Amino acid sequence: MNGKAGAEACISLPSCFLIINQQKFIVMKNILLFASMFALLMGQNSFAQETKAKEDFKPSSANQEGKEFPQVNSEGCVRAQISAPDANMVQLDIGGVKYNMVKDANGVWTGESKPQDVGFHYYQLNIDGASVPDPGSLYYYGASRWGSGIEVPSNDQDFFALKNVPHGNLRETFYYSKTSNSNRRVYIYTPPGYEKGNDQYPVLYLQHGMGENETGWGSQGFAALIMDNLIAEGKAVPFIIVMENSAVNFGGPRPPRPAAGERPAGAPGQVAPPAGGPDPLFRANASQSDSISTAKGGESCSRRFAHRTGGTLAGTIENAKVGNSRLAEHPAR
Repeated sequence: MNGKAGAEACISLPSCFLIINQQKFIVMKNILLFASMFALLMGQNSFAQETKAKEDFKPSSANQEGKEFPQVNSEGCVRAQISAPDANMVQLDIGGVKYNMVKDANGVWTGESKPQDVGFHYYQLNIDGASVPDPGSLYYYGASRWGSGIEVPSNDQDFFALKNVPHGNLRETFYYSKTSNSNRRVYIYTPPGYEKGNDQYPVLYLQHGMGENETGWGSQGFAALIMDNLIAEGKAVPFIIVMENSAVNFGGPRPPRPAAGERPAGAPGQVAPPAGGPDPLFRANASQSDSISTAKGGESCSRRFAHRTGGTLAGTIENAKVGNSRLAEHPAR
């Protein structure tokens, strides 16, 4: 080795060691970073597991008679229980989150959710990938299916409580609709004293939320109890409420969803609604109202209340002026 080559070797050899050491440092740094993140996640998971729901659970008011589950505690956590000894995994599906349930020695699965908002919630159980209703709850129509429901108590339950006051009637009946060429079911609330006289009443057409049907307001919405209480307290003038199904089948497949900025196409045999016209979901009700507003001479006031809450009834009974009457605002319903 001559002097020049030796000098180059002396310069390049430490440089190689420096590059190798830098690479080792980067690798070790990434390992330490990953380990720190893993420890943090494990710590958060451990903390979540150690955080227990308050043990003051009570059966839900929406349970089937004699059923102890589902339950709700003072924090709004929902606890479900089901016997499924052959299942490998059971989850409580509520509020868009699936919570793993724990199996005991008898094959009974129990689990609870995080605190939920006050009011009514649809939920279901997921057993080995199959979503099924909870056999302990009453069944309600929501999310375009019959399923379980639960009421997380609010501070204003007195508003829709069953009280010792004069009660109206919530009727289930049927009528023929020329618009859809079918017999349709409708629920009609009539106020106390309706059957005893020949007075005419204003009519409120109360629509349900997306994915629900005509049973919603009378069942999980407590519309009749709300009206009974408001009338008894002198806070509402008596009037009729008509609860219909806004999902109307005109025959044939549903037209495709329109592109952004386009008007929706009409169903088979129908023309598209004009610009600024009503949503096709409610299009049929304009003519149907003529058929069902004549119950005992009740005159429709042409004020129609279409309330869409994205698939839930956790919206508002808004101030709806129907003639001289008003359905009072109630944020919890």
